[in-house]
Amino acid sequence: MTHETHAPLTSVVAVQARSIDVKGDLKVEIRLEQGSFLFRPTAIGVAAPVTIEPVLDWIDPSEAIEDGEANLFSLLRWDYRLVDTLHGRDAELKAILDWAEHPSSLRSARLITGEGGIGKTRLAAEAARHLRERGWTAGFLPRRDAFQFDVNGKGLLLIVDYPEEQPARTQAILDELGNQTKAPYPFRVLFLSRRSFDEWEQQTTQLQGRFGRQAVAAPAPLSEESGLHLVKEAATRFAGLVGKPVPDLAAAAAWLKKSPLHRVPLYATAAAVHAVLAPKEAFGLGGYALLKALALREIDRVRPISKAIGLGEYGLAKLLALAILGDGLSETATRNLINADACGPVAPDGFDRLTESPWWRRGRLARLEPDAFAAAFFDLALFGSRFPKGEAKLSDWLFLAVEENADTFGGRLARVLYDLQNLRTDLAQGGLHSLEDRLIEMIHAKNSRLEFFQALCFQQLPHWISRFQIEVIKFFIDKSENMEAKATLLNNVGSFYSTLGEREQSLEATKEAVEIYRALAAEQPDAFTPRLAVSLNNFANRLSDLGRREQALEAAQEAVDLRRALASARPDAFTPNLAMSLNNLANVLSNLGRREQALEAAHEAVDLYRVLASARPDA
Repeated sequence: MTHETHAPLTSVVAVQARSIDVKGDLKVEIRLEQGSFLFRPTAIGVAAPVTIEPVLDWIDPSEAIEDGEANLFSLLRWDYRLVDTLHGRDAELKAILDWAEHPSSLRSARLITGEGGIGKTRLAAEAARHLRERGWTAGFLPRRDAFQFDVNGKGLLLIVDYPEEQPARTQAILDELGNQTKAPYPFRVLFLSRRSFDEWEQQTTQLQGRFGRQAVAAPAPLSEESGLHLVKEAATRFAGLVGKPVPDLAAAAAWLKKSPLHRVPLYATAAAVHAVLAPKEAFGLGGYALLKALALREIDRVRPISKAIGLGEYGLAKLLALAILGDGLSETATRNLINADACGPVAPDGFDRLTESPWWRRGRLARLEPDAFAAAFFDLALFGSRFPKGEAKLSDWLFLAVEENADTFGGRLARVLYDLQNLRTDLAQGGLHSLEDRLIEMIHAKNSRLEFFQALCFQQLPHWISRFQIEVIKFFIDKSENMEAKATLLNNVGSFYSTLGEREQSLEATKEAVEIYRALAAEQPDAFTPRLAVSLNNFANRLSDLGRREQALEAAQEAVDLRRALASARPDAFTPNLAMSLNNLANVLSNLGRREQALEAAHEAVDLYRVLASARPDA
């Protein structure tokens, strides 16, 4: 059964022609202009864009050795290329290059999907490197305000990492690809995401098949053979960088065989690094314990540096941890945190000395990566043995860290909570990390803070963030005097309750949404009957979840009747919705044992989908 959510009434991001209006004060345009691909946020006073190359920076791993010690976060990043060889990814790389170089003028996009640490970014970067060698303009889309690319005719490949954290930019790219089908040269966009192809498919239907039928690459854990080659290369190179002997790698094969997680490139590389640093413990830790051990080493490395620059023993580690949630920290955010005692007593020149450290890059405190390793550091720095539930002022610090990037906070938080849940094996099944409590405390401490997170009311995100989303939506439900807005929020909060398995709360919210939409549809049927049908469909599912099958049938049948009438008047717009409701009705009838009627409804749904698929097979 499918739960349907509603978009915001006044969208945080509203599409207008080739532009996106973000909160009324920023427009984002994407267009082809005189052989250049132009991505330009424009506003009063913004300078004309400059011509640049897409980003593809490779850093020598020796740059990760700072004052004689290894910065492990740098070494485990894709761009430091501790391992030169792209082990075990020949088929995936070929698939990307074949798609990119296909002689087609149709502008298209593809997805690389996979878990954190699986090597999505490195794989995409290698594809860009190969294309550059063949004369393409290729690399990562920069995170800056105004720029354009010169394209020499060979082709343009743009890589968008963390697209769910850049909703305006991502939607602008999809709109441009959808609006302008052809280009004077091969024009390709590659999205990298933990979200599956199915989760992206609805957002990309406007490309009408030019997003492919599946991810162009979905890297899996390496084979045992490839994993062993990676470990050997990483251990040998790292040992040379730090002036230590290459450790005994005899136990590596058995360690790689023990778990698929160990063959994820991040964990295999981490195991090689750990073997060099602690040869007596080599390959004795599981993947998650391994990351925690290396994160503890980084905490210990950061502590004396923090004291030396005047931020106290733990100040720098806490700032770096908070920057993980904030997508880095601006100068303003960093100063605000220091003033809020996040670092304890600070030397007068503490901030200035921080800006001279390796962690300060391009005017802000860096966001630590890779994600899973960063989550281990975050846990130790903010929820370690000294403060297992976080310090008293942590909720205030969390807000200061995330307020500037609150609109894109949901995606980052979902990944951090997922990684924390894996890392914290001490949490009971279904138990929550204390970060969730501190975040909920953060928004309830001052109601004004909730305004920053309004976008979360309408975002479909992994269930790890659902509790936080529910608390945000509840505030706006109570605040809303507009019944249409309230019904939209009730419909969505019902979805999030259902995701968490909280069925009674889900039913209560969805029922109230139905009642409001029924009243609105009575006054304005053209405007609100479609939304009433959505809520009835959801209401049927919630009733069915609780075993109230006769009532579920009644709601499901009403949704079908409404959508049948809508599809009769406007078949192009509402036939897909009718097919969905018929499918839902078939499930409800089947649950009641009314199999002949279930078959009849399912058959009608199939017939409708067959016609739809014939007209638009990719959608």
